[in-house]
Amino acid sequence: MTKFITHKIKNKRKIVSFSDDNIGFLFTPNIKRKNMIKINELYLCNSFYTDILVTKKIDKEIKRLTLIAASVINDDDTTEGDVIIALNEVTRIKKMIFKYKEYIKEKEYELDLKRLKLF
Repeated sequence: MTKFITHKIKNKRKIVSFSDDNIGFLFTPNIKRKNMIKINELYLCNSFYTDILVTKKIDKEIKRLTLIAASVINDDDTTEGDVIIALNEVTRIKKMIFKYKEYIKEKEYELDLKRLKLF
């Protein structure tokens, strides 16, 4: 499989081939438009973009966890199974934060762990 990087300078594109599999952050985009190029995998090499992407992904999961925790707290018919599901989500998100530690800033890393401690 040929892998390449495109670099756009003004209106000209420069293609640089490479073969290393461990460059950057692996991202699978979800493009649902008809007239777009289908991309299966994309490696992001720029640390600025990987930081933004991973931070958004973690924030989305923490918001989802907040909704789960709110439903567990506010529901009168909460069972032990519901609490276990919420705790499993906390451990899953914590593993995600540890996995993506190298792609996010140290300040964001510490902030995300502090937010998880609240649960």
